[in-house]
Amino acid sequence: MSKETYYSKEASVLVGKKVVAVRPLAKEELDNYAWDDHNSEKAIAIIFDDGTVIIPLQDDEANGPGVLDVAELEKV
Repeated sequence: MSKETYYSKEASVLVGKKVVAVRPLAKEELDNYAWDDHNSEKAIAIIFDDGTVIIPLQDDEANGPGVLDVAELEKV
């Protein structure tokens, strides 16, 4: 098993939640992050059944939207 990190511990609150929607951020949401329109095609919100929202970031300082690598992990 891999070593737990700060980020894996933070993300562990997502276990058991169900994704109910994925959508692009609205202009107002982009403005709240001070992100320019050229970043907007990468800016998405992932919404869970309890109202939790994930917005992928390019870094810890939220300097721009980030990307997700959607992949299947090999079973060990």
